[in-house]
Amino acid sequence: FIISSVSLIGLFFIVSKFPRFTVITFICLFGLGSIHASSYFCTRPLVRALLPRHLGFSLVRIPKTLRCCFESETNVVTVEASVGMLMAIVMVVVWFVFRHSDTWVWIIQDILSISVTCAFLLNIRIPSLRLATYLLTAFFFYDVFMTFITPYFFGGKSVMVEVATAGTGTERAKDNFTCERTETEKMPMLYLIPRLDYLGGFSVLGLGDVFLPGLFVVYSLRVDYLKMRIFQRGNPHHRFTFIQFLRSHRYYIPVCLSYSVGFIVVILANVFGLTINGVQGQPALLYLVPFTLGTFFVLAVYNRDLSTLWNLSLSDLEPEQDEVGSQSEQYENVRQVQEDVLDDDNEISIY
Repeated sequence: FIISSVSLIGLFFIVSKFPRFTVITFICLFGLGSIHASSYFCTRPLVRALLPRHLGFSLVRIPKTLRCCFESETNVVTVEASVGMLMAIVMVVVWFVFRHSDTWVWIIQDILSISVTCAFLLNIRIPSLRLATYLLTAFFFYDVFMTFITPYFFGGKSVMVEVATAGTGTERAKDNFTCERTETEKMPMLYLIPRLDYLGGFSVLGLGDVFLPGLFVVYSLRVDYLKMRIFQRGNPHHRFTFIQFLRSHRYYIPVCLSYSVGFIVVILANVFGLTINGVQGQPALLYLVPFTLGTFFVLAVYNRDLSTLWNLSLSDLEPEQDEVGSQSEQYENVRQVQEDVLDDDNEISIY
């Protein structure tokens, strides 16, 4: 939290002095970082779906210097991996060359941003509800402070907005009732959402506003899957129907819906101009954190899971592979929440 605050304020001063150089640096870093992410989550699955299996898994030799690009310990990779990586490189190059276009390049940028987000969520996990609460609460106040409060200290400028919109250009009204816009470079770590009103242009959503709630959404999904695994340890031959599978997501689906509702509230707050100090923007975590975290806490209290999830990490709750015993014993020892997992009609009562 402290590192993030110091880094953002430092970046604010750097952007003020060297806006173009700073934004170009971030564009290059974002492009390089998104190559591997978009290859893993976008182009390689596409190649796998289009190429015949025997061709996709054929082996090709690569130079030793390219091992790191494929995370390979040898000089041999599959055709799927090599073609997928090449397509990802082409996609990033196209985005870089045409990044000033306002017609279609935003689609590629959003694809790259989604890939980077997925890579982040794949590699970083929240171990416990306690840590998730502390983390999201800290960044809740961080986002509000950097967006709405910093104008008191930096001459009316919002640190968060200035950094996020660095290089977006300027607009000036001319005498013939037209608007002259000077376009420069844009910060790339953003989701671009086309505006459908008469103003046109794009609304932006920072990757951090997806990363942080996304970590908690992934945590809620891991909780649901942990409970499903515990149930299946005592019922190894049971197979979930589709409806039962959906019902088993007692945390994940509501938290996803609450995030969507929170995002809609962010949009409405922008539309109706709810702001402090005249800041043109919203701290999205101001709305997303209460909606997601609050929904999870309400469900945890209802399902009698709060004490267990607060005091223990998911790794502590994971059943041992060699564990032997009835389902009720496993559930009592690991979760200590509800006593039964079957309802009166002998259907699954999802924990």
